[in-house]
Amino acid sequence: MPDVPTQRQLSKEVRDYFLSDDVFAQYERIAGDYGLNQEEAVSSLSALVYQFVAGVFPLDTLLRKIQMEFLLTTPRAQELLSAVFLYVVSAVADQVSGLSQALVDWKSSAPQEEKMTPRAFIRLYLSSIPDRLDPVEEHRLENILSLYLQGVRSREETVAFLQRPHKLGGMEMEQDDAIEMLAEFELRKQAVVFSDEIEPPTPSTVSTPPAVSIPSAPALDVFSSDDAEEVAHHAQKDASPSSNTISLSADELLARICQNDAFVFSDPQKQKRCQEIVSARVRDVRDAFQTRALLEQSIDQGGLGIHGLQLAQMVEQIEQVVDAQQRESQKNLEQERTASSEQKKQKQQIQDQLRIKEEQVLAKRYVQTTGQLPTEPVAPAAPPLARASAAFSPQAQIEKQEARVDAQKVRAIVQKAASAQPLPTPPPAPRGRVQDIQMSHRLSGPLEELGSMDLTAFRRLSHEPAQAASRLMDLVGLLENQSYEKRVEGIKMLKRSPLMHVYASVTQKALLGGKSVDEVLSQDLQGLKLAEYQALMEVNASLRF
Repeated sequence: MPDVPTQRQLSKEVRDYFLSDDVFAQYERIAGDYGLNQEEAVSSLSALVYQFVAGVFPLDTLLRKIQMEFLLTTPRAQELLSAVFLYVVSAVADQVSGLSQALVDWKSSAPQEEKMTPRAFIRLYLSSIPDRLDPVEEHRLENILSLYLQGVRSREETVAFLQRPHKLGGMEMEQDDAIEMLAEFELRKQAVVFSDEIEPPTPSTVSTPPAVSIPSAPALDVFSSDDAEEVAHHAQKDASPSSNTISLSADELLARICQNDAFVFSDPQKQKRCQEIVSARVRDVRDAFQTRALLEQSIDQGGLGIHGLQLAQMVEQIEQVVDAQQRESQKNLEQERTASSEQKKQKQQIQDQLRIKEEQVLAKRYVQTTGQLPTEPVAPAAPPLARASAAFSPQAQIEKQEARVDAQKVRAIVQKAASAQPLPTPPPAPRGRVQDIQMSHRLSGPLEELGSMDLTAFRRLSHEPAQAASRLMDLVGLLENQSYEKRVEGIKMLKRSPLMHVYASVTQKALLGGKSVDEVLSQDLQGLKLAEYQALMEVNASLRF
């Protein structure tokens, strides 16, 4: 299937056709036939098909996106796509340049079931993760998932490995996040057929001198390029001057182990191989069992051929040093966590002080504006400290607001109110029946704030709709910092909020009435502006699990 060279300019008739009720009814029927959630599938499927017709991506990419989006096997995704072409796209094929030929090519030569190698599937899965990883972390996570996919590690072992600190070869993930990631990985795996092809091993980076006294080892069992990259990364971290750990570096551990007589060999090549095996262990590239097996392995297979008492002494010496280093690393990690917790507490105290200061400034401005004392605490309309921009810190913003207050005028009003005669105290009301205390509901966190978000609260975030939308997404990001489940719950709350109900109502009126958004907004009594609608459209596009 040829790729689409450029994006197509669709006519108004074609655009109106893809937004018509009949087309959405066809999408709902197709989604129901294939057992998909109609409410969620119609939105995603219509968007993907429209982008393909507009030339955003080619036909083979559309098939792959449908397969991964709805967790379908390749034949099942082909059947769904054929139904979409038959009942939806074929009606306007002659009105779009190049679309008819694409449909003919699809009918004449539908792609066969595509098989993927495990490595290609893992890389495709990593590319779908929203959070970008640096190359070292991505390579490490790829190796962890590869061992899990091959069955080398069980599910519980993989979850435990993902929770390990970076210094010990893990990803520092929370247990719930690791379990959820593996569950998503399993779901994606069901939609893929793996090939029986064996991927070629990674070539070794260990060079062998021309004249050697021992035969060269196969590339599969010796120090691989994956090991070399991992060792280079750890060596760079160990040499970093910013590290505040007091534990020994990997090179110092290697020197401490290899000074033992059991690790000294007369053959230079054998001595080099011994150092590489020990180096991989102290940097946690290999575990204790793999290291012992490699020491015991024959020379022609990449090992050292060590047996008996010498093997036991070498393994014991290595593990003693490694265990001591890991205990020291764990101790340093706990110290870092304690220091980080203290920093968070100090930061929270500073924010509390700024929040109190902000309320005091608002109270002074209230007195200056109204000439009266506030009868209740004056709270900011936007979230606390939300007025701070990138150009001003919260402290500078509050000081800037305080500078606008006329201190003498406020003091005079306060003194006047204090000298005024107090109002006569009304007679006590007769005691009535004791009733249960009814607590009033109030916002207690980002979840409730997202669920109750309306147009007025949205405008209070900022007078600029784009900035208000950005702060709205910051609330979702705050939940994501707590856990992925909190983020999903926050998105659901926001989608059910009065604000998104207004946005959905305008969109539905435009689609069902065949009108533009400008026309609907001009007739709508809820007061939504075009800039606000466009900002909410960006927010809605970002609200994906």
